[in-house]
Amino acid sequence: MAERNMTLPDLYTLHPLGCDHFGAEWLDLWLALGRLLRKPARLEYYGDASEWEPDPICDSLDVASCLIEAVERLGEPENVRGFERIRVVLLTGTVIREWS
Repeated sequence: MAERNMTLPDLYTLHPLGCDHFGAEWLDLWLALGRLLRKPARLEYYGDASEWEPDPICDSLDVASCLIEAVERLGEPENVRGFERIRVVLLTGTVIREWS
């Protein structure tokens, strides 16, 4: 885990975000990523009804919390979790990440 006292150039070294060098473009992307992770989102799963269903427990959390929850649930055995696929969706309907 990264230490809290890292400088922005240190963060660039860890997460270059597709940029060739540290600068304004990288900083803009880094700030946009931070804004995205704080947006309201929900977790949806593809269940027995063969359609995407919202998870009542993870409805209207932020993107970061939904991503963490999805990864934790994917670590459970398939017969326990009860779904084939899972995804994180903004409340606007934009799919952020989907796992099969």
